[in-house]
Amino acid sequence: MVLKLRPYQDEAADFLYSKDRAMILAPVGAGKTAITLTAMQAMISDGHVKRFLVLAPKRVCTDVWRQEGLKWASDLFIEVAVGTAKNRMDAFKCKANVIITNYDNLLWLCRDRSDLLQGFDGIVFDELTRLKNPSGSRFKALFKVIDLFKIRWGLTGSFTSNGLEDVFGQCKVIDQTLLGRSKGAFLEKYFVLMNRDYGDWAARSDSLPKIMKEIKPATYLLEAGDYKDLMPPLHTVEVRCQMDMTHYNTMKKDLVVAFPNATAVASNSAVVTGKLQQMSSGFVYQTTRTPSKSPGKFDTYQQ
Repeated sequence: MVLKLRPYQDEAADFLYSKDRAMILAPVGAGKTAITLTAMQAMISDGHVKRFLVLAPKRVCTDVWRQEGLKWASDLFIEVAVGTAKNRMDAFKCKANVIITNYDNLLWLCRDRSDLLQGFDGIVFDELTRLKNPSGSRFKALFKVIDLFKIRWGLTGSFTSNGLEDVFGQCKVIDQTLLGRSKGAFLEKYFVLMNRDYGDWAARSDSLPKIMKEIKPATYLLEAGDYKDLMPPLHTVEVRCQMDMTHYNTMKKDLVVAFPNATAVASNSAVVTGKLQQMSSGFVYQTTRTPSKSPGKFDTYQQ
């Protein structure tokens, strides 16, 4: 049974269809896969794309794309190229118009068997943040063959989660015109150099809105608040089960240390918090000190 997209998903699918280079920035559960499959099917059906390559984490390759394809784009012939070299070769050589493979295969595919990419003119990056490092070997191998793909779409729910610096690589693999070709120039424009020896950069206070404005023409940004009123009502189903507590209680007893007469002394609540964190991490310090044998060195507590 083919399902129907919700209005905001339809809008996002139309956005992808209208763009050769585009990104969908949306949180988990927003339907990025369904949106993309719908747009991919329309692009192939209308003759704009002959064959799509989808790059995704391995578990997503095996457990998501083909299964979701049956629900949202039943006309697509999807094949998964993971596992042994023979399995991957067989998948690429079949007549499927969508091939799904994982990022770990990029070096093999782009450097050793780039001939397998002939005939592909569309590429989708599921979890685009996997290509955040333009200096990485996978990125460099892919970038040598990126011109084969006239259609490039990226999907992610964590565009800036690891820092604003990561957006450069993600945008570059989609379209170099978004934030430029040089990461150095990108850093000079949107960041302040804090430590030249360590290459430590800090984003300027207004960098995020400026960057989002630059990439807006190629970006569909979907916030949770934009569609929360369009979601069906939440139904909570409570499922209770019986569990033998013997092993759990044994583990609980083994992992708990009792200090019946211990007292923690601290000057303020912040120090108390630190001591509790140390204890919960498995560190306990006795009150006796180990004398230092080196003049000028601090004594250390026995652990």
